[in-house]
Amino acid sequence: MKNKKNERRGKFIVFEGLDGSGTTTQSKLLGQYLEKQNWPVLNTSEPTQGPMGLILRLLLTNRLIFNGRPSEQGNQELEILSNSSIALLFAADRLDHIQHTILPKIQDGVIVICERYYFSSYAYQMGKSSKNLKWLTTINSRCIQPDLTIYLNTSLAVCNKRRFTNRWYQDLYEKPEILEQVAKNYDYVVQNMKKKMPVEIVDGTPNEKVVFEKIIHIIQNHFPEMFPNNPTLFTDNAQS
Repeated sequence: MKNKKNERRGKFIVFEGLDGSGTTTQSKLLGQYLEKQNWPVLNTSEPTQGPMGLILRLLLTNRLIFNGRPSEQGNQELEILSNSSIALLFAADRLDHIQHTILPKIQDGVIVICERYYFSSYAYQMGKSSKNLKWLTTINSRCIQPDLTIYLNTSLAVCNKRRFTNRWYQDLYEKPEILEQVAKNYDYVVQNMKKKMPVEIVDGTPNEKVVFEKIIHIIQNHFPEMFPNNPTLFTDNAQS
């Protein structure tokens, strides 16, 4: 099959969802699938491996903590950055990601599949007030819009079970009361943003094969020009 690189502008597809929702699994499955169809693909994620991304990874895994003021007991209390500061770091990392990775690859005809983008910042940094969404969208206003965002709507119980099974450490935000709020924020953000851009909601609770079959049908519906000669391509491969 002829390599399709450079024949047209690439695509920018984003996976969003809580930690444990299946974003990593599904983004990898989609990348592997499209590569088998001879499409040039780049799988990437945020936070990145760039300068700001590395700082964020240290923050999120509680390995970068700043000294605070002395406590009443005389001990030095440890503090982390505020949500607003972390949101600015994410925005900076994202703009760097776009400039050096995402945009050049799209312009070169590559399908870029990104695990997490600005919906994650909105959901995790919005806190308890939806009013914060306006400021968060402002600091991300120079980010390019994805061609498609797929939100994996997975229950907290399932997400928790998957996280505890697959890794040993706890993320900065992985506290029950925080995750409950983040889940509410994601629902609010998705409903708000789907009026302005292509967003699809997929139940991420079933097993990965069931979820993936739904995703590839969505990809087919959104980008039929990628598969002009084989309308049953996705269904046949999903069942094999």
